[in-house]
This record gives sequence, C-alpha cells and structure tokens, in this order.
Amino acid sequence: MKGGVHLPFHSGWLEMLEEKKETKENGGNGKANPPGEIPPIRFEPPFFACSTLPPDLYTALQLQLERAARLHAGYAVYHLGYYHTAEMLTQTYAKDDWYVLERAAEFLNELVSAFPPGKESPVRLQFENLWYPGLTYTDPDACLRFMDLLEFSNYGFVLDTGHLMNCIASSDREDKCITAVCDCIETLPPRRYSTE
Repeated sequence: MKGGVHLPFHSGWLEMLEEKKETKENGGNGKANPPGEIPPIRFEPPFFACSTLPPDLYTALQLQLERAARLHAGYAVYHLGYYHTAEMLTQTYAKDDWYVLERAAEFLNELVSAFPPGKESPVRLQFENLWYPGLTYTDPDACLRFMDLLEFSNYGFVLDTGHLMNCIASSDREDKCITAVCDCIETLPPRRYSTE
C-alpha cells in the first residue's frame, strides 16, 4: 500500500456540528447566538488552520483530501474522537462512544458529499482510534452502527495500539498491556469490507 497522510484534527468539531444543527432548527438564529450578538470564539485558529465556522472546517479538510489525492497518497488518517480540555484532565467524559460516532458519521457524510462523482473521498479515509469518546474499539456494536450510517464506502480503520492501551490498560506491565490489547481486538466484529 502507498504511504498515507494524517489529516488535522479539530477538537471542537462536534460543538461546531451541534451549533450548526441548532441554528438550522431554530430558523437561522440559534439559541447560542441571538441576532446581533457575536458568537464566542472557542477554538482559536492557531490550533487549527481555519476559523471556528463549520463551512471553513469542511473546506479545510476537503482541501487536505484533494492534496492527498494529488500526492497519490494511499490513504488519509482521521481521528474519530471528541473531548473538552477539562475532560482530558479529569478523564471523565460527558459523551459516550456511540454519541460521538453517530455525529461523526453525519460530519463525514457531509464532508465527503462534496466530491463528485459518487460522493466518495478522493483517497481512502482510514479512521484511527483515540482514548477518549468516539472510536475506542471498546464498543463493537458502536463500530458496526457507525459503519451502517456512512453513506460512502472508501474507508477503513487504523488501530493505534498505544491509544488503545491508554484507553483500556490497567497496568504498566508490558505483558499485561499486550494481553489487554489482544483481548480487545478479539471482541471486534469480523471484517465486512475489502482491505484493498
């Protein structure tokens, strides 16, 4: 397989998506941003090369996918997770894996829908696990339900064993961590798609 690229990750993607949905449901005004009020800037551009507006996030990621295709990359890795900074420090999360994956499917479907023909990513998207809510590989049913929500087929999964150990390991002994990772992998559903 050809080399890949790693797409940038924006920790506020889920908030952006929810604010966009809330604004749409409230006739364009949105509860968080009454008419005439400037929306708060939660994620400054130094952390991601775009503004905090959802269209800019989509455009930035679509540009990265187009560049990956021009470089003939075999795949583009994208993290599927969500957290607030305070949650990272306390390791207590308000969202569960399924909530994040359901929203991620919505986000990714819209991201990829911009690519003609067939609304497929120009390079294979490889989803990588993290140790906070989203793709953790600790909930096999959530993984299957996530795949069922995707409206495109040019994707796969990447297992970062270090991230998995951060999520599941209860020991710092190498042999116990390896056993924990292998046990987790055994619970995952069998492959349903080609690995080309």
